Amino acid sequence: MIDPQEIIDARSVGDVRCLLVAEPSQDLGKVLGQAGLKPDGSQLREHDHAGAHAILTALLHKDMPFQMPLMSRPEAEQMADAILSAHVKPGSRYFSNGNWVEGEISDSLTESPFAAGIVVAREDGRYSCVWIEDKD
Repeated sequence: MIDPQEIIDARSVGDVRCLLVAEPSQDLGKVLGQAGLKPDGSQLREHDHAGAHAILTALLHKDMPFQMPLMSRPEAEQMADAILSAHVKPGSRYFSNGNWVEGEISDSLTESPFAAGIVVAREDGRYSCVWIEDKD
């Protein structure tokens, strides 16, 4: 399992939220609120595993406002693999506020215009959240 401090250290700019939440009601709004985000689950779109991996890789690889590399693409892919593999179980679902790979973000869920991430929802009511917020 990857230590959240590794993600923060590797990304080196902006704010990174890493959170594990148990929410038996399976209310995504409550999960977002516990992560310090706007508790509006309607802003999330579901993605498949490959899409979630691509989004997380993009968010780790470059900053959002200027697209400046923060780590190599292979390092970002490896970190995305480690993050997802630590929290994914059969039947997991993946949510984000858009698709940063395609430049589509519905709402940053923070006060910043540059914030995106991945929420992994497991069938047992456990969630993991990695949310990144950049400043311009």
